[in-house]
Amino acid sequence: AQIAALTTSQAQSLTTEQIANMLVKQVASLPSKDLAVLTTAQALALKTTQIAGLSSTQIPAFEPNFLAAITAAKIVALNTSQIAAFTSSQLRALTTSQIAALTSSTGVTDAMSATRLNYLTEDQVQAVGTVALYALSTTQIAAIATNQISAMTSGQIANISTTQVAAMTTAQIAAINADIMSKIDSDRLGAMTTAQVTALTKPQLYGLGSSQWSNFSSSAQTALKTQWGSDDVYTMSGGTLS
Repeated sequence: AQIAALTTSQAQSLTTEQIANMLVKQVASLPSKDLAVLTTAQALALKTTQIAGLSSTQIPAFEPNFLAAITAAKIVALNTSQIAAFTSSQLRALTTSQIAALTSSTGVTDAMSATRLNYLTEDQVQAVGTVALYALSTTQIAAIATNQISAMTSGQIANISTTQVAAMTTAQIAAINADIMSKIDSDRLGAMTTAQVTALTKPQLYGLGSSQWSNFSSSAQTALKTQWGSDDVYTMSGGTLS
């Protein structure tokens, strides 16, 4: 009761030692008005158990820079409901180290709606762990913005499942970096629909190795010849498709 009665000035003046010595239930009782004025130094003083004890209704009250100050080792204590409570500005303020830590397991995917994924910056997207990426639903995959797809690394694209590849929009397929496209394996190329294959840009097609072309379905190969002309397709495929 005494903690909950603190004024905002009193909350902000708490020393890091006082913050660290607070009971989990005391931190959990801090009202939003007090949480909103806590400093980054106070954030660094929080213990893992205190962070884990925060309610999902408390999370939105924190200033983005406060959450960004919590170490990656501690932020993994947050559960699905707490992560789901992040505001868009809080999500975008997280460091790449924090994103990597939060996405080192599949649990975070349950907290990230299709819309919320688009709050992430390109740098943050590159930091998303492959385990969490693989766990995304087809709806979540299809909702990722094209600029975020362009930012993905070869390791991330390589760990997207064939089902996820088939769920990607044609705009997303066209947004994959040409160099990364040249490294995509046969299973994922074979999972692409005819519409996805015909969405590939010329730089992407020219970047494919001759052996990769044979992984496209026969209908996709035919569609490419119709789209670009047999001579162009022959040249782009290194003679694989005649």
